[in-house]
Amino acid sequence: MPGDASTEDEQAVISFAEGTFAKRSHESAVRVRLTPIDPLTVAPPPKGFRFDGNAYRIVASYAASGSQAGLTKRAMVVLRYPVHATVMLRSSRDAWTSLPTTRFGESQQVAANTDQLGIFVAAAPAGIAALSPGPWVPAIAAAGALALAVALARLRRRRTARS
Repeated sequence: MPGDASTEDEQAVISFAEGTFAKRSHESAVRVRLTPIDPLTVAPPPKGFRFDGNAYRIVASYAASGSQAGLTKRAMVVLRYPVHATVMLRSSRDAWTSLPTTRFGESQQVAANTDQLGIFVAAAPAGIAALSPGPWVPAIAAAGALALAVALARLRRRRTARS
């Protein structure tokens, strides 16, 4: 049966079609687990790239036996990234392999089809510096919250005045 699995915060999702996992006698379900990990504990980024967020270990097992369930068809992995990712990487033993990737900049997501499970991470070109929040970020957030509170108070007053 088709389906998907994700982390609780939906930073990583895997979607699969009917027949993606091999049928097995006495098995009616497959459990898919996505676990965030530090990508630097797997391998350094490929030359010219830097990691842009957590890596995610994706494993699948048959529910009854707990045996590993491999893919018989491609599945789609979608990862959210914090800053500038352009590509998805998959771990290949002690190195990373670049996957053909679709980037959705507006929602800060990268998507790639994969023929095997494993560890996946979003990556950005090394020349693009990661943004770090400066001292002005909290001030902007506070000003935005104050503006929103003022707008809501005005809206309430207008509604009360009309009643």
